[in-house]
Amino acid sequence: MHAYLIITKSSELAEQKARELIPEARLIPYTIAKIADTRELVRQTGVSFARKTVFFLSNFDKASIEAQNAFLKSLEESQENVVFVLAATHEEAVLPTIVSRCQVVRPRKMPSASRGKVSGHRAISFAEIAKITKREEATEYLENLINALSPKLPEGAITLRYADEALTRIKANANPTLQLTRFLVHV
Repeated sequence: MHAYLIITKSSELAEQKARELIPEARLIPYTIAKIADTRELVRQTGVSFARKTVFFLSNFDKASIEAQNAFLKSLEESQENVVFVLAATHEEAVLPTIVSRCQVVRPRKMPSASRGKVSGHRAISFAEIAKITKREEATEYLENLINALSPKLPEGAITLRYADEALTRIKANANPTLQLTRFLVHV
């Protein structure tokens, strides 16, 4: 895959994820707003790169339709050592033909204050999941988490959504350990 589309509202998180995707590559930040920007990018990517190079295109969803169409050719004919990482806040604002040629990445980031906690509520770890074997324990944990996150909307919305999905599945007789693992992977 020579292209990624990172969907996030945080430009810092998008750039961090781009560096994580291809850590050995040199990252070149670039912005495309109009066709002239795309032409300049085509000129820059036309040279042969000795080592893997990532062109990080921030705010790609803000690029004009014409600029996105012009970029499509670069995407289809990129060189072996060139990788494009596009960052957008909304996938719908990117041409479907571009989306179809990219691996879409939706990074999840918990607020920095909640790496070990989820909005003041102790977060669960993979090791702790193995200890929860009873449906009631899993249900209690998720209900407490949902109650703790509800007043924290919108920043806890994604975590809240996954917690609610896990709780619904557990109440529908799904395996509690599997659902808690799935929840933890998503957040």
